[in-house]
Amino acid sequence: GALVSNITIDQNNPWLKVYKRYITNKAQTRVLVALNSPQTDYSYGIPNTVIKLEPKSFGTGTKSVTIPSSVLEMEGAFSNCSRLSLVKCNAIVPPVITDATFNDAIFSSVNAKLYVPNGCETQYANAPGWRRFAGNIYGSLEYNPDDMPPVVYNMTVHRNDGQGITKDVKEIGSM
Repeated sequence: GALVSNITIDQNNPWLKVYKRYITNKAQTRVLVALNSPQTDYSYGIPNTVIKLEPKSFGTGTKSVTIPSSVLEMEGAFSNCSRLSLVKCNAIVPPVITDATFNDAIFSSVNAKLYVPNGCETQYANAPGWRRFAGNIYGSLEYNPDDMPPVVYNMTVHRNDGQGITKDVKEIGSM
C-alpha cells in the first residue's frame, strides 16, 4: 500500500493540528499518527508537549524514536513497529506500559536497544514492558529538566458572593 508522507489540516480545524511529522490534538498533548518520512531512517523525536501516544500511532517503517519525559501514556503506540531498533526514553521513572506496547519482533530479530537517563537502568530493567529490553538497556542519557514544558500552577480564590478569581500562583502576593 501507499504510505502517507505529507498531510495538510486546515489551521481552523478545532480538533487536529499537524506539527512537524505528527498529527496531534490541537493542544499538542497527544500524538494520533506519526507520518512517514521521505528520509530512509524513519527517526522520530516526539515534541515535549506530548503526554500520550495513541495505540498504533507509529508505523512499520519506524526505526528509532526519542520519547520525552512528558509522555505518560503510550500503550500499544509501537505495536506495528517491527523494525524499531533504537528507543531513547528520557523519563527518570519508566512510564507505565505493558508487553503490548512494543512489537515482539524488535526483541528477537531486530534486538532493539533502549537508552535511558544515567542511573535508571535498573528501574527500566524491572519495569513491566520495559524489562523486555533486558540486556540492551543503556544509561547514557543526561536528564535535563529543561526538556519539560513549563508548568503553570493556578489558584482560584472565591469571594463570599461565590465569584472566583483565578491567578497564576507567581502573581499572587500576600492575601
